[in-house]
Amino acid sequence: NMPGALIIEGSLDKKRLEQAFRQLIARHEALRTRFDMVDGEVIQRIESSAPFSVEYVQASEEETPQYAQDFVREFDLAQAPLLRVQLIENGPQRHVMLYDMHHIISDGVTEGIIVQEFS
Repeated sequence: NMPGALIIEGSLDKKRLEQAFRQLIARHEALRTRFDMVDGEVIQRIESSAPFSVEYVQASEEETPQYAQDFVREFDLAQAPLLRVQLIENGPQRHVMLYDMHHIISDGVTEGIIVQEFS
């Protein structure tokens, strides 16, 4: 897992945030990649599209570290995208966006590109 977090201060349009990730997934084949086992060998498959939604929760700032800890979990490599995002609303003007990508589709350079494009 390659998790990260961004603090977003100010007003936030949740629909536009989710749409931004959908556009990133459409743009980058790595984010539409999944893996299957065929005759004992791992096969990479790039999907034409991948269903995606942001998980939304409301929590206090004190509760946020527990949400962040629970957010990082195993991926099912057979299901694209190998990316997940959770938005924690601490208040109307403060959000914490958690994201996690599987290392099989990303490295530090790729993660930086995706974060930059998202921004």
